[in-house]
Amino acid sequence: MNSKKAIWRTLAGVILFICILAVCIRGVSLLTERKTAYEKNAVFMEEAKKGHLDVLWVGSSHVINGINPLRIYEKAGITSYDLGGYSAVLKTSYWNLKLALQYCHPKVVMIDTYMVDDDVFYQDAPEANGDKSELHLNLDNYPLTKLKWEALRDLFEKSETRKEFLFDFQVYHDRWKELDENDFRRLTDTARVNRLMGADFKYTVYNRKINYLRAEKDRDTFKETVGTQYLRKMIEECQAAGIEPVLMTLPFNASASDQQAAWMAEEIAEEYGVPCLNLLGTDVIDLDLDLIDNGHMNISGAEKVSDFMAEWLSEHKDLADHRGEAGYENWEELAEEFRNSQEEMALGQENLYTQLMMLARSDRSYILYIAGDSYVYADHKIGRLLGQLSGTAVPGVAAEGDLPYFLMNDHGGIYEWAGTAEAAQIPSSAGVLEYYPLMNDFAMLTLESDKEENLLYSSKYPEAVVHLLFFDEDGEGFSGHQIYIGEESPYIYRDL
Repeated sequence: MNSKKAIWRTLAGVILFICILAVCIRGVSLLTERKTAYEKNAVFMEEAKKGHLDVLWVGSSHVINGINPLRIYEKAGITSYDLGGYSAVLKTSYWNLKLALQYCHPKVVMIDTYMVDDDVFYQDAPEANGDKSELHLNLDNYPLTKLKWEALRDLFEKSETRKEFLFDFQVYHDRWKELDENDFRRLTDTARVNRLMGADFKYTVYNRKINYLRAEKDRDTFKETVGTQYLRKMIEECQAAGIEPVLMTLPFNASASDQQAAWMAEEIAEEYGVPCLNLLGTDVIDLDLDLIDNGHMNISGAEKVSDFMAEWLSEHKDLADHRGEAGYENWEELAEEFRNSQEEMALGQENLYTQLMMLARSDRSYILYIAGDSYVYADHKIGRLLGQLSGTAVPGVAAEGDLPYFLMNDHGGIYEWAGTAEAAQIPSSAGVLEYYPLMNDFAMLTLESDKEENLLYSSKYPEAVVHLLFFDEDGEGFSGHQIYIGEESPYIYRDL
């Protein structure tokens, strides 16, 4: 009898030890894992459980950088999640979609067709597109299931690579020196998460001139590839589940082969009788201003594409407008949070391109002054960005004549001037201003209440040719003064 009790005690002790060991291993794994996948998809899991996702966006970095679900919600009340990922070809997107559909049943899936011409089967092959390690972003957050095992077997040829994605502890166990507060907060489910519904935005403007190539359609280049195979599988997966698939090619500076690939996708869409939105060669974005490189959109491009998609989905799909609906308060909160963050970013950008781009998207009140004969006028992108700010031809007149340029946007009221002139009295929310462009490269701007201080001069940086003054939001003068100096892009920023 005693021996039986001893056996049971021993067995209970072993089971308890195993349970404690499992908890410790799980805790260490959560602590040391890179948090990128958790951060990106934590809100997806929450919203999927609530049944709040009517649309999913799947695809490459073009999607994660170019689709803003919060903007789409603000414009049309449509709830969606951005499942785009870096280095994601069509095969990767297929498995990402399959895994995601375990948790939600959207009405529409928007499928990015970029790299439909990719013909590499395994993502750990030497010739595979992009860095396979980027795929952790889309795969790590899904728990180990039979479906995930099938995905890893299909995606990766080498067993070592599959193990890396099955048991990510072996990849992350050496992160001890990198651990910070956010890593420890993962243990209590309070770690930082992506609050943009999966999107990841970029805030620079490509500083090279883009020469867009327009190709002629050549059906002789069309062929079946690994990409077309998995695009078909995604369409069929959606249709079998009663989900409406929509194919899309988001805008970028596409090569001739990229354009041919987009036309291939159009033909596959026609074959299945599904919509295809090929935005290459359209005017949805400005290729000169809305990209961070030849292939990816910045926040301005993402906003324009998201506006287009919000309008298209509203017109062509039967999707509910959830704005103001009970249970969707989180969407309202996150949309407002994002909008406020953009307003904050309109002040203090060190890159002049980014600064002007953010001002064009902001409701902030400001004064912009550029001295005549300024080097910035030789930069055609600066001229284009100034045109976005003013909405008139005046910046072009200033640039063409190398004239001083003054622009005041005071709560939406625009005052601008190009050239030298007699002093002008300008009413503003900060008080009456006197603007006097004395010479081509020197101007006076004073407040009526303090005519001694020239707001367009810095004794420390007299060579500054770009001045930005920000009105105080409470109407008490100015809250910020930025200048830019230097002789070439991106110019040198100073906060005065």
